[in-house]
Amino acid sequence: MQKLALLCKFRSTPEEVAASYDITLAILADPESALDVACGKHGVATGMSPGKGYGNLLLSVEVQVAVMQIACNVLCINNLVAYCPHGSNFMLEMLEMGATMKLVVNMIMGSMMAPFSEGLLLSKKVRLDPSVLVEGAISVPMFSRKGPSMVKSIYPTALPLKHQQKDLRLGLALADSVSQSIPIGAATNELYKVAKSHGLSDEDFSAVIEALKVKSVE
Repeated sequence: MQKLALLCKFRSTPEEVAASYDITLAILADPESALDVACGKHGVATGMSPGKGYGNLLLSVEVQVAVMQIACNVLCINNLVAYCPHGSNFMLEMLEMGATMKLVVNMIMGSMMAPFSEGLLLSKKVRLDPSVLVEGAISVPMFSRKGPSMVKSIYPTALPLKHQQKDLRLGLALADSVSQSIPIGAATNELYKVAKSHGLSDEDFSAVIEALKVKSVE
């Protein structure tokens, strides 16, 4: 505990944190928070000086923050903000690769949930036991964790549906930037948008199954 107390110190603002340490890393939930922490009042930018570095990673990955130049030579690239007094961008490139990988992973997860939801609903309608599907035939970790609660129409939030849809949208933009076709991701994104329109934004992303229930009724 004594060692922990020496390592962990409280600062009131991002500016104070940046001024106190050579390298600062922020982990935030959305791009609006990222820009506010970096560039807002008492933000990191005002606490920077030559030789300091700053990186920003989003839990829900945002990779479309525009490239911009702001005061104090703070450079905002995608979802990363770093002070680059000598033009070095090696750390920026490494962090950006990690963020892009996370985005691709989230896009795959979101896309997998849609056909899984279809399978659960179809199983129920043809009088199959959905639990057999969840626990046996395709017992991958994500389906094993999410499936039982989905069968009960319960969606304890781990990754909010609105963030999953955002990652799908950003994945589509990323694919477009390199001319890669991802039609399954595009179709899945539309399904998540339907789920959001029915007030499910803050539910877990597995609640996308409810959008299929609505379509079935219609």
